[in-house]
Amino acid sequence: MRIAVVDSGIDAEHPRLENLRCSGVSFVQDECGRVSTVMDFEDRLGHGTASAAIIYKFCREAEYVAVKIFQNELVSSEKTLSTAISWCIENSIDIINLSLGILTNSPSEELLRVCDEAHYRNIVIVAAGHHNSNNDCYPACYPSTFGVTWGNVPDFRKHGYIPDSPIEFIAKGTIQRVATIDGGYRIRSGTSLACAYFTGIVAAILESHSKMDLTTLKRHLVDNADRNIKPIQFGRQTRQIDFPAVRSSELVAVRKRVFSSRIDQRWVGRLGVFPASEKEMRAFVELPDYASFPVTMYLDYPRNVDFRKLSISKKEESLSPATGPSSNSMEGFDTLVLGYYSDQMFESNIRFGRTLVDKCLLENKNIFAFDFRLQSELQEHMRNHLYNGKVYVPGVTQKLFDDVMEFRYLPPVKVPVLGVIGTSNRQGKFTTQLRVKRIMENAGYRVSYLSSEPQGELFGANMTFPYGYQSAAHIEQEKWQFFLRTYLKGVSEFQRPHAILTGTQGTTIPRGNRDLIIGNEIDTLSFLLGTMPDRFICAVNPQDSIGYIRNVCKVVSVFCKASPIFFVMTPWKRVFKKTETGQTVAKHLTLDEDEKNDCRTRFEEALNKPVIDIMDHKNDGLILRTIEAEFS
Repeated sequence: MRIAVVDSGIDAEHPRLENLRCSGVSFVQDECGRVSTVMDFEDRLGHGTASAAIIYKFCREAEYVAVKIFQNELVSSEKTLSTAISWCIENSIDIINLSLGILTNSPSEELLRVCDEAHYRNIVIVAAGHHNSNNDCYPACYPSTFGVTWGNVPDFRKHGYIPDSPIEFIAKGTIQRVATIDGGYRIRSGTSLACAYFTGIVAAILESHSKMDLTTLKRHLVDNADRNIKPIQFGRQTRQIDFPAVRSSELVAVRKRVFSSRIDQRWVGRLGVFPASEKEMRAFVELPDYASFPVTMYLDYPRNVDFRKLSISKKEESLSPATGPSSNSMEGFDTLVLGYYSDQMFESNIRFGRTLVDKCLLENKNIFAFDFRLQSELQEHMRNHLYNGKVYVPGVTQKLFDDVMEFRYLPPVKVPVLGVIGTSNRQGKFTTQLRVKRIMENAGYRVSYLSSEPQGELFGANMTFPYGYQSAAHIEQEKWQFFLRTYLKGVSEFQRPHAILTGTQGTTIPRGNRDLIIGNEIDTLSFLLGTMPDRFICAVNPQDSIGYIRNVCKVVSVFCKASPIFFVMTPWKRVFKKTETGQTVAKHLTLDEDEKNDCRTRFEEALNKPVIDIMDHKNDGLILRTIEAEFS
């Protein structure tokens, strides 16, 4: 057995290392970043000697290899560490001890690659976690390594296990007398020592079971862990975010589940949309060709049916709350896209929606529901009707968070992230995202899409993070940034797009009066901090002041270090009127061409950026050139 101690070298003459069989190599990085090899493995710091002496307690017959990366101080680089691990892989090392770590949220791709390569070749890497278990530390947090933290361990031959943690194992790391250079000793504690003890435990197991693969080894270590051993929490306690570790055998399945399309193409065929007049259904009405599946039926409330206004060609038919749609109309689709019908003011409309859902369940129609509150109601219907279809409610659950966070070690996003934001709601931000996506794809670009609207997954989004109305983002807001950043890293790594597109909901910052109750602005800013767009498109209203638009852009610039590339303007203005009962209602009045042109000219002169009609296909070339110019 060959054990590599990647550290500061080994003092092979130390009394605790009597009869040690030892060779070594050293890696040095120059000022230009080149890493060279020398044969000097003398320990001038004592750290490597302490680790080797601990391991030697367990396994005296192995050959030890000092792989020196620390020269005159305990500082090295990821490149040097990666080079050292790669050397170990190519030189028949069986166990690599790394009593060291890199405190980062974005370890290098090369470090990940060499650790995965070692795992593939059945080489054990034992790595130390950080003293403060709240901090991610690499390579200990990689799923391909055995991460170790410290604990109170009365018997140094024993170890503990931490379920659902990136650092899974505990070993002796409390204050103790350890070997150092020149045959001396000193008092030390920490995860570096715990790592060496755990390496010794692993070496003793493999000495008796030389053919054991890594999966079997991990199972053996878990099964034989002492459940009474607990980790030491060092330093000030911070709010704990639970990051479960991925088991290497599950990695491919989890990756496919998380980063592939979440809509199974096998069960979605033709879409029926209800209620068609709802804001969230606007894209199905205006851009049906942009949907991933054919939209073959539009259904609406009995008291709200006006298909001419929706510009939908549909045969007239009688709709009643009692009977719902006719049997003939039900044959036109296999999947019902179900909006927020239960929030209707008219009882007859709610009854109609329930009747429609009942009919769909009786006929085993699939249901794609926006409203998570309907899940229990749908489940009750399913039990009563022996339902054989599929029900899907897009959202973010703790389970999805756990799955995504298993990939937190991935390198940073490598491609441009383009966001769509707005100064208010009902501005066509979702429509803008679909148009930009189509324009870029028509030009040959691969675009990955993260939507914040529940219907996004039916328009080609890889995932939705529906944080707006009746939010289905069922994780604490403090976790949003971790989740979104990690998800985009996975999209960048596994899907290899040319760009990532995303967009917000609602307003970005409050308007005017400080006393106004803030809506979902905090949610939007949290979403932006998670997605961190490099550039953004901003939707504006004709009645927005230049100062307010600039403030919106400034806030996004401060939060994300991003700048706008162009603006899109809604073609209507809001007029507020009071009803006879004293309520204030908003009406949208469409601008004529002269009014639109005047507004666009005014905005372009003040903001020094194009203001584009996103629905005018004559602008497709301008939109594409503007995006390409920003990211070229």
